[in-house]
Amino acid sequence: MAALAGGQRTAAHITRLAGRDLSAQVSAWSLDRAYATDLPGAMRAFGGSSSAQLDLTIKGTGGVPAPALYGPWAPHATADIVRPSQSVTHAWGVGSALDTFRGTVRSRSAESGTDEVRISALDGAERLRQPARIPRPEGGLRLGAQNPYNTSRWAASPVWVVDHLLRNAGIHTAPPPRSTAMAYASLHGGAASSVGALDTMSGNWSQWFGSPWAPFEVAVHSTSSPGLSATYHPETKVTTFLQTGTYLEIYANTLGDYSQQEVVLGAVLMNPAGSLHYVHMRADFLAGTVRVSSGPNESPDSNAAATWNWSPLLTKGTWHVSVHLGWAAGGAPVMTPVFTRITDGANNPTVFAAYTFSASGAMTPSSSMTRVLFSHRGLRAEAFQVSRMGSAPTTAATTHRTGQWTKGAKLDIPAFPVRAMPSYSGSAWDVISELAKVTLSTAEFDHQGVFRWRNLSRWQTEPTTAQHTVTSTRELGSLTVTEEIDSCRNAVSVAWQNWQGVKVKTQNYVEELATGVTIAPGTTITRTFFIDENWTDPVAPDTALGAGDSKISIRTTATGTGAPVWGTAEVGIRRDGGIVTLSITNRGSTCYYRGVNLVCLAVDGEGPATALATASHATSQSHFGVQAYEHNPGGWIQDRDSALELANALRDAGAMPIPVLGAVEVLADQRIELGDVVRLVDSTGAALDTLAWVVGIRLSAEGPAVRQVLTLRGAKSPGFPTDTGLTPDPPMAPGAVV
Repeated sequence: MAALAGGQRTAAHITRLAGRDLSAQVSAWSLDRAYATDLPGAMRAFGGSSSAQLDLTIKGTGGVPAPALYGPWAPHATADIVRPSQSVTHAWGVGSALDTFRGTVRSRSAESGTDEVRISALDGAERLRQPARIPRPEGGLRLGAQNPYNTSRWAASPVWVVDHLLRNAGIHTAPPPRSTAMAYASLHGGAASSVGALDTMSGNWSQWFGSPWAPFEVAVHSTSSPGLSATYHPETKVTTFLQTGTYLEIYANTLGDYSQQEVVLGAVLMNPAGSLHYVHMRADFLAGTVRVSSGPNESPDSNAAATWNWSPLLTKGTWHVSVHLGWAAGGAPVMTPVFTRITDGANNPTVFAAYTFSASGAMTPSSSMTRVLFSHRGLRAEAFQVSRMGSAPTTAATTHRTGQWTKGAKLDIPAFPVRAMPSYSGSAWDVISELAKVTLSTAEFDHQGVFRWRNLSRWQTEPTTAQHTVTSTRELGSLTVTEEIDSCRNAVSVAWQNWQGVKVKTQNYVEELATGVTIAPGTTITRTFFIDENWTDPVAPDTALGAGDSKISIRTTATGTGAPVWGTAEVGIRRDGGIVTLSITNRGSTCYYRGVNLVCLAVDGEGPATALATASHATSQSHFGVQAYEHNPGGWIQDRDSALELANALRDAGAMPIPVLGAVEVLADQRIELGDVVRLVDSTGAALDTLAWVVGIRLSAEGPAVRQVLTLRGAKSPGFPTDTGLTPDPPMAPGAVV
């Protein structure tokens, strides 16, 4: 940074397209980053998304003009370098170039008769242009419609939604679902699953999410008692004895002092008569024991069990906890616990000897896996999933899928719970942008291509230090300061959805066939259904008698006169918007699909009422009058406490209007990033020395000279007026005749 300190401003830049260095051919470039915030410019607050745009002007080379090289009809050998969706990276700096932009080409324009091709590129937001698809779990609606303050309100959150949408676009915060996953829940801000369907939640999930000591990102945190648990419907309900095996896993961190520290992984199985069978593995980190159990009782302690003493569990740190579940002849479960303590990421797992239960722990062979579950106490957990797998992984690479995924996002902890998904539309980026605005958060891809989500806490505390200083003596080129009363906000209201008293109703989709559809051994058939987008996700139906509400009819004859078929058909279900696809795989002899009853939930009646949470500032109103601001989160805020938090934050940010800092041109400094705090010093013009947030950056260059213009938002208020020695005139003239 010696060049910056010395005042030198001859900038270097490096531009790569399709991995090739075209820096020498770039004659001009500009880069814009800014939060698309809806908040008034004089509020000490900001929120919204930023999608950076890079514009390039490229010249030709070797005596060939740019349109002939890079135009749409130019030879592919050169034109594909700048085709739409091609990779673009840009770096610039004073003295040395630093990463500034990473994205893809959006458009190109080649004008014949010139030596210029203009290229426009957007950052990682382009990877999120696919339609938004968000699960609608029935668990949060069914469990919590009558009480907005119970545990089910944390079925999801805006952070969970963002995490889910990022994962669908290949942007990960933790190990993603395996290719054979039947259930997956990241636990980043909610219990809802991205694969499978949330069934139940228990324990106090409220506000128990944190980043410190998280295995990867935003873990769900449980205290010693009662702990937290959740059960899920697998996306595919496998037949227990005709599949190769099931692998259950979760990541956990055991740092911290608690009276209990344990993880439980388990599955619930159902036989043809509708009776349930339970298998569990429990790792006790304080006792250093591992216990597996199997039997008809929901409580693991009441079933047949085997226990190992294993002292490595006493070591604090981050663990990958897993168990492989297989089956022996006669229905005996075969359980293999597997543990990896993650220190440098290279530790191979410890695979326990497989334990086969005797007849007391066995079950009926023709059964199906109807639920999977986890619970934990006194630790932080992430990335619960259940997959088909023939045997447990034996290497760190296969356990953690080294090289198969890269962490590409950073999330703040969730601030607001979401029980039921409200209406939404548009692309994944549209939904992320909306969530950022309504929760006063920010969403962006940084200069290295990493997605970052920051919640409202980043601006709620007035900063005391700055990352950079710009002054009128050297860095500051131009500055305009404006103050206006219209941006004062001292009477704030926030709309929220009141779910208390909302009733739910059952919605059925029924298909009954007069003649069954043949399912030959080893084959799969699919059926497609259309359901209302406001219905919750249907779960995979069970083929056993007495199964939950969703049932499927599979018979030994096409006419339905034969006996029902249990335990040889694997049933899976997947939803995409209003389309549901049901798949049935026959693992036995020839059978026939006769029909299905899919059960969903929907709001009964008009749905949640809209209520208002308000906050006012008496001191501000005495100086500036009542200045109202209405904030509508569009259904994403679903309890009064969350709405009050937003209202109070907006009131505190807008009670004292902060002078608006216009376009601030500074000597170019590549260290300044979006969201930074800068100290603005002007001793010659506006006579100010204040801190401000950078909410917009515009860079442009023609040749080596770089121009940088900042959009700033004041971080410190000049304080309420004192009107010392002033006697303001009244609003009506004294003695006026009325």
